[in-house]
Amino acid sequence: VKGFLFDLDGTVAETDSLHEVAIREMFRRAGASADVVVDHRFIRENISGVDNADIVEKFLPHLSPEDAEKWIVDKERVFREVAKTQIEPVQGLREP
Repeated sequence: VKGFLFDLDGTVAETDSLHEVAIREMFRRAGASADVVVDHRFIRENISGVDNADIVEKFLPHLSPEDAEKWIVDKERVFREVAKTQIEPVQGLREP
């Protein structure tokens, strides 16, 4: 075995709140519809488990293909920046 790939979102670390911060900021920057309210419910129902390209297609259809690719890269960068200081393990992961 040369390596392992782990999906930590929601398994080892609570990341929905981090995605909420990143998506809210990136939707604002991209001029998403004012009708879209990015909150916990929105993240759960529309973002969790969804590929970034599909998010762009559904909520930011006005972006050019080049701007969509840049949005995806920037969204991941913003998420990582938020995660550096705010990521927390899921409840029960740490021993009391």
